[in-house]
Amino acid sequence: MTHQNQNKIGDAPLSERAVLKPIEFAAIFGHKLTWAYRQIYAGKVKVITDMGRAMIPRSEIDRLQKEAGIYQG
Repeated sequence: MTHQNQNKIGDAPLSERAVLKPIEFAAIFGHKLTWAYRQIYAGKVKVITDMGRAMIPRSEIDRLQKEAGIYQG
């Protein structure tokens, strides 16, 4: 990938995006799309909507990762 291609919209790694699609949100947490929508519909994740498209802000991902506890089995 050349430097020129790195400036295209959508080429940024997930870790650098300000907002993510639900499928990308699910992928970060190792889940499928249905899991992401369950989190959204349950009110556990705040979303930004624009003309029917749901986007999850980076701040929500950071918040969930900080709140995650260590599995004690």
